[in-house]
Amino acid sequence: MRGIFAAAATLALLAGCSSRADRASKAAIAAESYMQQGNLRAAIDSARKATSERDDISDYWLLLGRIAVTAGDATGAYTAYQRAVELDPNNGEALMTLGRLGMSLGRADDVDRYADRILLADPSNRGARVMKAASALQHGDKAMARRYIDDLLAANAQDMDAMILKARLLASSNDAAGAAKLIEETLDTVQQDPGGRLTFLRTLYAGTGERANLMRTLRRLSFLEKPDPADLLAYAGMLYEDGDTGAADETVARAMKQAPNSLDLAADILELWRDAGPAVPPAASLAAVVPDLSLEMRAVKAQRANDLGRPDVALAILGPDVAKAATTSANADARAAYAAALALRGATGQAGAMLDEILARDPGQPRALLARARLAAARRDFRAAVADGRRVVADDARNATARILLAGWLRGLGEEDLALSQLREGARAAPDNVRMAESLVKALIERGDKAGATDALENLARAARNSTGAARLQARMCGEIGDAGCLARMRRAATEGSASMV
Repeated sequence: MRGIFAAAATLALLAGCSSRADRASKAAIAAESYMQQGNLRAAIDSARKATSERDDISDYWLLLGRIAVTAGDATGAYTAYQRAVELDPNNGEALMTLGRLGMSLGRADDVDRYADRILLADPSNRGARVMKAASALQHGDKAMARRYIDDLLAANAQDMDAMILKARLLASSNDAAGAAKLIEETLDTVQQDPGGRLTFLRTLYAGTGERANLMRTLRRLSFLEKPDPADLLAYAGMLYEDGDTGAADETVARAMKQAPNSLDLAADILELWRDAGPAVPPAASLAAVVPDLSLEMRAVKAQRANDLGRPDVALAILGPDVAKAATTSANADARAAYAAALALRGATGQAGAMLDEILARDPGQPRALLARARLAAARRDFRAAVADGRRVVADDARNATARILLAGWLRGLGEEDLALSQLREGARAAPDNVRMAESLVKALIERGDKAGATDALENLARAARNSTGAARLQARMCGEIGDAGCLARMRRAATEGSASMV
């Protein structure tokens, strides 16, 4: 915190700025404290307050950048560090972090420029030379990238950044097998954090359709000290596809503990369960709520119980306190699930009043909107249902559940073309979602558009090449279409090309 206190001391000497300086200093110190406590949302809010009070102090922008990096907000961190460099052009921390972030964000020109600035002061700087190699690779200059990579490996044969870049170079030259072999060998021989290498392998195997290798890599990622919840859910999804429900449920539970209050994670878990099928997880396992499970994750289980037609389980998971509480951003999902359970039990008036209260506070609350839309559809008020459904998909284009429901409500209005358009948009937004593709394919078959249905299946084969659920859908739907060459097209789509590693 010395930087923050130094900035505060400097500001105190500036005439006419003591009030703004004091507010900025207090906000920055609070941000530091919140970050140490792990309250990243409050930390970011406080750091932004500091920069809004004094946007000409680089230390405050550096602080905001550090917090954003910790929170996983690469774009926000990049913007903050850019402002820090504008104020302090030779700040080493900002330049190096901008280079690392720029590589992940694909900003090759910026990375090149920041690396040159570092090398001007320190011609042998290893980090800057890594940045130059990555920039050359992103620009497609493979010869230049190879020169920097070879120099880095000559200096240190176990330089992990250089080895990953070499693997990316191999992959960009259509040698995915060589790239994977290079990285796999290091996992047993180089005792460094394997996270970056496993992440590279995950991307590589996902792009090449090597399901067994992808699953093995996701399993290894899942056992890192602090696994990415997205990796945990990807692994759980493959376990569900393979019928290993117990291991999948355990993996989801670990994801819940990694980010217990994340609204995005909660939404992803709910959609994962819906994708996994109508019996996953069984209601009995949903009812087994861990005592220390967060309210947000209890809300996920409760909503899934509602999906399975078990409002009794949902109400037991949430408890009476949820019904009595005033609506807040922290309990809105739980109260929406509670209201949905009441509606399923026939208490539609009480449910509607609770949903209206939630939406009065937050008009875009997705679960409340969908629950209210379902109530409207049940009384045949499809216009109201469509209005709420459209609001949900406008805010979350990949929400397959909302998109499929919306298409059904549009059909209720006789708007068949609009319903099909919604399904097409959903398939474009979530090309790897099997439920979304199935709804679209069935709608196209009903209209007699077998060619369009085959095209939709081919798009799914290309986007979800590692999904056995997608393969099963293709086999079933190709049978309904009755095209002898359909499955052959699916196999070609699933194997053609590989994801670019650059």
